[in-house]
Amino acid sequence: MSLTEEQREAFADLGRKILEEELRPRPSITQRIFDAAKRNTMPPLDLNHIFQYHPPNGPAQVEAYKNLRDAAKMFATIIVDLCPEGADQSAALRKVREAVMTANAGIALGGRLHRE
Repeated sequence: MSLTEEQREAFADLGRKILEEELRPRPSITQRIFDAAKRNTMPPLDLNHIFQYHPPNGPAQVEAYKNLRDAAKMFATIIVDLCPEGADQSAALRKVREAVMTANAGIALGGRLHRE
């Protein structure tokens, strides 16, 4: 299967958007561990926080969800085009869907399993 020039450009644009999001400044894991150590405890899981509805908190978050769905759809299309129908194709598509849902949860929770 060969991608059209339009598909290649769309995929490249999406990759650039994702990369820009990944490169935004965030505290390092070392800094987060240091901060937790200063508090002398890791925050407990907050099941109410994890399982409540988290509406998008602005246009950037809505765009992040859209970018994930767009990238997953492009990848799923490639899987359908290249992989014969059957259990493996179904499993691959299910895992792409699961990855999007897990990534969406990470965005909605801000990467935290507790309230700030």
